Amino acid sequence: MELNQSLGFAVNHVGRLLGAALAERLAPLGLTPAQWLVLEYVNQQPATHQELIARDLGSDAATLAGVLARLEAQGFVERTEDPHDRRRKLVRPGPRPTPRTASSDARDVNDQALRGFTSTEQVQLFAFLERLRANLTRPTGSPC
Repeated sequence: MELNQSLGFAVNHVGRLLGAALAERLAPLGLTPAQWLVLEYVNQQPATHQELIARDLGSDAATLAGVLARLEAQGFVERTEDPHDRRRKLVRPGPRPTPRTASSDARDVNDQALRGFTSTEQVQLFAFLERLRANLTRPTGSPC
């Protein structure tokens, strides 16, 4: 298979380019794209279990634990025991707010990547990506 016909290559290449562009924008804030993603998730879903964050963001527990440890050390998040299950940790926004420019930086990178796409094409693109995700997370042989 030619690389220019490989879906995996194309998606990974675009993903790396998006990550690099976001990393460049977030660096002055002292954040990485992975940290920003977790912060956005926690700000939108406060008091969420670490396991749920890892599942929803497609991360493994160990990687997420490292990201959370760095964010907690910086005061961006707090981890506390779940009062209903002491084995679980709840993650909440910490005393230090997420820099406001982080979200606008992410939007700017998103806008840059989608430049030239009509709104209809953008809807289609996200629908196609969702179908790809579903195809790869659905057990083989399951109906579509």
